[in-house]
Amino acid sequence: MEPKPLTLSQLNQKVSFLVAKEFASAVWFIAELSEFRVNSNGHAYAILVEKNEQGKIVAQSNAVFWRDKLAAMQFKFFEQTSENLHAGMKVLFFGLPSFHAQYGYQLAILDLDPSYTLGDMIRQRELVIAKLKADGIFDMNRNLQMPLLPQRLAVVSSPSAAGYGDFIDQITKSGFAFYTKLFPTIMQGENASKSVVSSLELIFEEMDSFDAVVIVRGGGAVADLNCFDDYDLNFHLAQFPLPIISGIGHHRDQSITDMISCVACKTPTAVAEFLIKLFQIQLDELKQFSLSYSSMIQEKLNEQQLLLSQIKNSFAINVNLLLVRQQNMLNDYCEKLSFSVRQFLLKEKYDLQLLAKEAELNSPLTILSKGYAILSSEDGRRFFSTKDLSSNGEARLRMQDGEVRIKLI
Repeated sequence: MEPKPLTLSQLNQKVSFLVAKEFASAVWFIAELSEFRVNSNGHAYAILVEKNEQGKIVAQSNAVFWRDKLAAMQFKFFEQTSENLHAGMKVLFFGLPSFHAQYGYQLAILDLDPSYTLGDMIRQRELVIAKLKADGIFDMNRNLQMPLLPQRLAVVSSPSAAGYGDFIDQITKSGFAFYTKLFPTIMQGENASKSVVSSLELIFEEMDSFDAVVIVRGGGAVADLNCFDDYDLNFHLAQFPLPIISGIGHHRDQSITDMISCVACKTPTAVAEFLIKLFQIQLDELKQFSLSYSSMIQEKLNEQQLLLSQIKNSFAINVNLLLVRQQNMLNDYCEKLSFSVRQFLLKEKYDLQLLAKEAELNSPLTILSKGYAILSSEDGRRFFSTKDLSSNGEARLRMQDGEVRIKLI
């Protein structure tokens, strides 16, 4: 005879009995929060999962956090990890399995160990860092040269974030001519990583218009920083061709984005102060250079003035010496000219005397005084040859003491 079939409720009651018998007390187990929500009645409901290395879910269960224990567990968890319970984190739970005939299987969470989650978060961060280093990209953005004056800034932030407002307020008050363009971005939550990557892609399309990328976010829970430990986000940030300046963390935390950025500042205000300081350093150096250059010019002018004065004095001395030298030369020349003129005049006088003597010797009177006579025609034409004489003519005969007329035969 075949056994009488069970009803579903009977079957579930048997399963419930077996579960209660097998798990008479709560056990420690590890699971990942896939969903977590606090109901208006004060209880929290969650879906716990286990994933394999490929990220595929291999186990899943509903869980409940009773109101009387939830607040204590949340306080303990936040105090040790600085984070609230949220989807995506692995937790070491202390829970009691149960099976309800009507509602099915669920886990009642009675306690948890935050140290496991904290260690798992650290392990996950280390894995992401190790992977970025293995890919050879961890230091790529950090090694970029920051422009001397990063004036044109692409800003990745939420337009409503207080941190963005603080950043803009600081650089505006600085008086320096910064140019900023906001790329509106979701900065926390599950979609933050993809949103930041999308903004980077938009910036890349007009990369030549910017000197650097500024990523800033306002305050909030430390859990909000989780997206900045995401591998995919940091994979894009590390390889971005413009220097990244991050201001996304808190004073006591450092995200992986901070680690791979060219410059990491703790807050948006610190980012503004960093940029302003760069401009102030250049301004101070420019002022110092201006003062040094003015001093150098004044020194050169003084040197040239002194040199000009020396040249002027030297020129005056040289002119005087030249004038004296020229005067001496002129005096020497005058003396030489005077001597030469006297010599010339003496020589000319001597020559004239010689000529006069010769003229005197050759004078007709001198010749006549020696017994000679001059024969000439009536009209005064001299006769030099007997051929010039004509018979029966008359002539004049001049002698030393007078002239007589003679008749030619």
